[in-house]
Order: sequence, then C-alpha cells, then structure tokens
Amino acid sequence: MPLTRKQFAHVGLADVYFGSSGSGIPASQAGRCQRLLDSIAAATKPDDPDIPGNGYSHRAPRHSLDVSGSNKIVYEWRSGHAADINYV
Repeated sequence: MPLTRKQFAHVGLADVYFGSSGSGIPASQAGRCQRLLDSIAAATKPDDPDIPGNGYSHRAPRHSLDVSGSNKIVYEWRSGHAADINYV
C-alpha cells in the first residue's frame, strides 16, 4: 500500500518518496532512500523490510533501516502501517 504524507515526520523524505527533490536529504542518498521507502510501503508487518542489505534493526518502539554511514530511516509501526517515518 502506498505511503501517505501523514505517515512522514520528515518533509524532505516525503518529497523524495513522492518524486520531488527532498530538502535535507543529500542527493547522493535519494535513490537508496526511495528503495527503502518502497520496502516500507510494501510491508505488511514491521520487520518485512528486514532483507539483506537494508541494515534493519529494531529497538522498541522504533524500527530503522541504514541509508549511509550514520544516516537512517526510522519508523514506528501502528495499526498495521508505518508511522512517524523520519530521516536521522
């Protein structure tokens, strides 16, 4: 199921997902962010994005995926969907 803007805490990350340039997201990381967000959007449970290469980790209540270096996409899982999707 596609993500909605309401699910994002980071406006720039939402912009990347919806196809515009994301402020606060390095251009070199936009493609990886898009792929990781696609895996979150396709998830039916919080650990579905836990595939090799995504750098998934879970520390309740947050789930995270590695973007590059210390940058991560973090999210919570509520009512069957990702929420508060952020770039840190």
